Amino acid sequence: LAADSPETITATAAMECFWIVMEKGDALEDLGTEDAWKKLPQASQAAVIEGMLRLSELSASPDKNISAAAHEGLGILAFLRGQRDKMEASMKQAMSLRTLNARSVDMLALAYLSSGRFEDMAKLYQDRLATEDTPRNRFILAKALQRAGKNTEALAQLEAALKAAPDDFLCNLGAATLKLQGGE
Repeated sequence: LAADSPETITATAAMECFWIVMEKGDALEDLGTEDAWKKLPQASQAAVIEGMLRLSELSASPDKNISAAAHEGLGILAFLRGQRDKMEASMKQAMSLRTLNARSVDMLALAYLSSGRFEDMAKLYQDRLATEDTPRNRFILAKALQRAGKNTEALAQLEAALKAAPDDFLCNLGAATLKLQGGE
């Protein structure tokens, strides 16, 4: 394995956690909590911690892409350890080094979603639309707005997505649901 590849280091350490969880028959949804982390064998925890140390070194690289990938990897591994604040800080650092990366945005959205920070999630996806205006991103923005109690704004996002992609299943379903909830 390439010792200088943030992606390889991250994947190797993350797979250590996934395999243990799958072997034990635990639900993958339990990953990302301190309790799930504590249940992992010491050897698996050590592999993740070693990966984080290597990524921390690479995060200081003068190459912005390597540094960003290392910060992103640190965020993913912090998530697996149940360290939401560290995950969020790492993902934000990764995004400050390069254009909003879909994986970084999705991981940061996961942190916001799990902590009920729907306004922050909506802002994140509004920023994402500036670089990648897709039905998927508008749907996620709409869901965040809906969860924040802004149904009118959510419906506007879904309708904008449907203008560009009239057959998008999720956007049609989301718009229909919001209209039904609104009495239309």
